[in-house]
Amino acid sequence: MGLKNVNKAIYYLCRGINRLGGGDENTPAGQRKNGEIDPLLRGIFEWNPSHVEHVLTYYGGGMGKFAKDMVHTTQAILTPGEEISSRDLPILNRFYGTARPENPAGSYYNLKDCLTNIAAKYKRLGPALDRQDPRGAAEPATDYDF
Repeated sequence: MGLKNVNKAIYYLCRGINRLGGGDENTPAGQRKNGEIDPLLRGIFEWNPSHVEHVLTYYGGGMGKFAKDMVHTTQAILTPGEEISSRDLPILNRFYGTARPENPAGSYYNLKDCLTNIAAKYKRLGPALDRQDPRGAAEPATDYDF
């Protein structure tokens, strides 16, 4: 039911709505005793927590994101042993932010440098490759560190 990283408050809300429709962890809402599923009851009582979180966060605008961040922060404060960083605090993160540990820019520039080196080597070998006999093609170089 939903992704693993979905907000726990939204997860438990959707789970409660699912139980109101007669569902549980293994049974969908609206399942009859003969095994058929009532599509109307399933549509009313079975909500995906990931979709609910997406709608609240992105269609709710800044207020929806702020509410989600407040719930996440409150949850982190109340959960023992969970680490709280400055980017988890909704108002403080505007004044004092920290860089995310996963920095895609570093990977991008490493890959860009590697591709630039490959292009330069290919340009240097270009005239030599044109003069080679097509029946005896050389092995491609494999000393690139991706």
